[in-house]
Amino acid sequence: MGGWFTRTDAMESGYTDSELRRRLRTGQWSRLSRDVYVEDTGPPAGETSWDRSKRLHLLKTRAVINRLGPGAVVSHQSATVLHGLPTWGLDLSKVHVTKASGRTRSDKIAELHRSRFESGDIAVVDGLHVVTPALLSSRRRARRRTRSELCSATPHCGRA
Repeated sequence: MGGWFTRTDAMESGYTDSELRRRLRTGQWSRLSRDVYVEDTGPPAGETSWDRSKRLHLLKTRAVINRLGPGAVVSHQSATVLHGLPTWGLDLSKVHVTKASGRTRSDKIAELHRSRFESGDIAVVDGLHVVTPALLSSRRRARRRTRSELCSATPHCGRA
């Protein structure tokens, strides 16, 4: 079972709940999120803790996209990781996904945003729909501009 798999996948492959619990207890499998697991083969040689965080984030991203179904687009920090862009200092504790409709919500591993996309805003990376680097960059600039405008209108902004 390469990559991540669900509890249902394990049951369909002949594992029982007690075998699943035993594999988790002995470290053969690790839990990525509720009912989502990964076979723990140990880190690749020379993998840093940050690289491990990115690798696990990518596995969680695939699991979240699978759970949310069609229309889910990898966005924000998660898109940055998938595009292989610099990730220093990014919070990878949650997978960020955007859908055009429905409500926004959050759980232990996912943050669901809502937004509509223009033609050309979405690329396919490793089989996943992901916002483009250009869209990531333009939204970062817009957030910075909004923060600086807000700060310039607030007399005590940035002062101790």
